Amino acid sequence: MVTEKYQSGVSTPVGRFDRITRTPGVMGGRPCIRGMRMTAGNIVSRLGAGETIEEILADFPFLEREDILQSLQYAGWLASGYTEEDEAWLTQGQEVEYPPQYENPH
Repeated sequence: MVTEKYQSGVSTPVGRFDRITRTPGVMGGRPCIRGMRMTAGNIVSRLGAGETIEEILADFPFLEREDILQSLQYAGWLASGYTEEDEAWLTQGQEVEYPPQYENPH
């Protein structure tokens, strides 16, 4: 769990993704890394373009390896068909049922 205070405004962690936050007024409310102006989508796009984790960390020294890994996990979660409603359930600590077409990996 990330214990440091987020840098800007009131950041709300996205369910079990404690490093992925949404802050009104920061990057249009898009999912960011620990309340900073770096979106999870930016990280995933860089990886998709062929950058390595090490290259991203060198370019953005305020990021940590776990930030990048959790961005990938979050992208996978979204690609599996989860919605904002599922996200709300996760934020409240409730169990989310997997869509019928997907098996529960746990």
